Amino acid sequence: MVNLPSTPPGTLRLLRRRSGARRALLATTAATVAVAVAGVCIVVGWLPTGADRARAAAGPGMSADDVSAQIAAGSASLASMGPALVVVVLLSAAAAAARLSGLRGASREAESAVLRARGLSRAQILVMELREAAIIAGTGGAAGWVLGLGVLIALGAGTERGLSTWPVAAAASTALGAVVVGATMLAVRRPASTIRARGARAATAASVVLLGTGVVVVLTQLGTALTRGVDPIVVVAPSVVLLAAAVTSVAAFAGLAALADRSSGLGPALVPSLPTRQLARRLPVYAVVVALVALTAAQAVFAAAYDGTWTRTAEVSAALRTGADLRADLAGDPVTPQLVADTAEVAGVDDAAAALIADVEFGGTEAGIVALPAAAAASVIPRATGLDSRALTEALTSRPATVTIEPLAMDGDRVRLAATLDTERVALAERVGLSIVVLDARGTPATIRLDALSLDRASGAGGGIRIVAETDLPSAAGPWRLLAVTASLRAGAGTAAVEISLSPTGSIPAEGTGVLSADSGTVVLWRGEQPVEGPPPVAAAMSAPLAERLGAGVGDTLEFRYAGAGRRGEIVVAAVVPVIPGAAEPDAVFVPLEELTLSMLQRGTTIIAPGSVWASGAPDAATALQSMVDGQVTTARPGVAATVAGSLVAGWWIATAAALVLAVVGVIAALQTLSTARRGEVAALRALGVPARTQANARMLELAAVGAGALLLGVGTGAVAAALTVPRLVDAVAAQVGAATPAIAGIPLVAALAALAVGLGGAAVWTARDVRRLASRATVGEDAR
Repeated sequence: MVNLPSTPPGTLRLLRRRSGARRALLATTAATVAVAVAGVCIVVGWLPTGADRARAAAGPGMSADDVSAQIAAGSASLASMGPALVVVVLLSAAAAAARLSGLRGASREAESAVLRARGLSRAQILVMELREAAIIAGTGGAAGWVLGLGVLIALGAGTERGLSTWPVAAAASTALGAVVVGATMLAVRRPASTIRARGARAATAASVVLLGTGVVVVLTQLGTALTRGVDPIVVVAPSVVLLAAAVTSVAAFAGLAALADRSSGLGPALVPSLPTRQLARRLPVYAVVVALVALTAAQAVFAAAYDGTWTRTAEVSAALRTGADLRADLAGDPVTPQLVADTAEVAGVDDAAAALIADVEFGGTEAGIVALPAAAAASVIPRATGLDSRALTEALTSRPATVTIEPLAMDGDRVRLAATLDTERVALAERVGLSIVVLDARGTPATIRLDALSLDRASGAGGGIRIVAETDLPSAAGPWRLLAVTASLRAGAGTAAVEISLSPTGSIPAEGTGVLSADSGTVVLWRGEQPVEGPPPVAAAMSAPLAERLGAGVGDTLEFRYAGAGRRGEIVVAAVVPVIPGAAEPDAVFVPLEELTLSMLQRGTTIIAPGSVWASGAPDAATALQSMVDGQVTTARPGVAATVAGSLVAGWWIATAAALVLAVVGVIAALQTLSTARRGEVAALRALGVPARTQANARMLELAAVGAGALLLGVGTGAVAAALTVPRLVDAVAAQVGAATPAIAGIPLVAALAALAVGLGGAAVWTARDVRRLASRATVGEDAR
């Protein structure tokens, strides 16, 4: 520990004059702290606004408790990923502030030597540097907090939320102040002249190895990261991979600069020999510029990847969770063909279909089953799910040795049935009812009980009682197809087994027989099926997680039981897909609704009616649909939790904007210091007859090579870092359906890179103009001799 002596009054006057001589660098460092503190405050103040937007975007029919639960889930994602954004902003700021402090120390190397020779101790010089650092951190932090407060108010985050960020501003200012102090102490204790290019290259190589090891650790541990609360791996992962990208870019640039120096030095021309020679010669200084630019470019790519991946994953997840653009889950009553027809007529709805979603059990494994009409699946299931529903349903309905329906086309909207009961007891015949299981034009199944018209003595040798019943079918849902005819017997005294025969009529030319009794209750008299031996299985698509759990593959036949009932069924796996749309859990199967309905009638006498309506169309139609149904309507838009966590996307771009400003400020300061150090070179070249324009063009080419090379290397290494990390990050912080879907937000990325390129271009043009101005002067100053 260094004991810092008190500073005498004369030293205070010296401190003011030393600071005044470097006011540009001091102001630049303070601005760096201000931008970083403002960025941190904006990120911290903006992220909670996602809850306000989520409440406003909650779908119709969602209860307050459901909204609160979803907001809590989204806030957990914010808590997991939010600190990572703060670390990324501070990382960029620390890199820029450290370099600016190093430049300040380097520019005072000769000055400090003179002061030491005149009796000023190293400790006194250090006290002056520390006081400057404290002033920089204090003024920069205060200005940054005020700037962040203004931006938050302008963005609509609220004054109270902006004022509450002062502890974050104080912590960020303290951290950056420590960085400035550390860099200053290093500059005082280790002058820049002692740092050689070979040592810089060795340090870069060591940094690549260390950060590469860190990247491997981060990538291997992200899969086990916590999805709730703050996980250190999630917090440090973006910073580690971005630092690795920046250091790798510096190492690659050093190799390219050395190669360019050797190749261009063979020619006699001044340009490009001079720019490439200067690149190789001043690599330690240019390495800072490359690191800042590459880090910012890599962060822009990372932010664009997170933006695109999160947005795409949220859309795909919402579509998979809902199964359709619009979904209405009824509270109690089953879905009727009329309701489906009415839904299709709602403004903004393109098509609608009934859906059956039930819990089933494969042995001891719980799963879900989703059934949709084969014809409607292609139009109702969104493309965002990534499932080729048309090809899938065709594969399921055309598989041999499975349930195949052959329904009977029905003419008109009026149905009449005739059946003969083998009994002479009228009282028994009065307890018999006839029902039909029909499919409407959209494949919606429905069981309709017919009204008895007459009970007459049957003519002929067999005798018995002839029952005639009829009913009207809703015309809006036609044309209709007959899937089955059933007969039922209400319980009563003295019930014995009695045979019932279905007779063809003009509207339904079907016939069949069955035996009614108190035990059977209901019998199936006729089914629209292909004749087969025994009930065949239903062709089904199985989700990959369920197939892995069951050890099942294509062609395997599995029995299942409907949860909470004795009803059973059987499927044959016709396809294995990553996810089943609309299922409540990853373990699920998908089957055509018509075939599943017929399978129920083959193995029993009744069906399970659909309980949901799926529709394609505009999500804005949810309000009108909610007014029609007694239940909850959801849309394929990202839900409340996704809206809350979606604030991270804006947070990444806020952090990137702060990094962009910091990079440009740092580059300008580095170029300014470098120009001051190279004034003698400008005078020497002019004395050798090199025109001012040629010198300006050479410096412009030199800086363009640095900026373009750093930008391209940053984009390349950032793309690799994003590809390796972003999908894992999204999986770690979000509870989506299915794996993350990689994507990139192209427009914001191009805008960010263009802004960075414009900033770098402006700095290069300004530096080139300064070189030309110096080279055009008539006299040479003493400092340039």
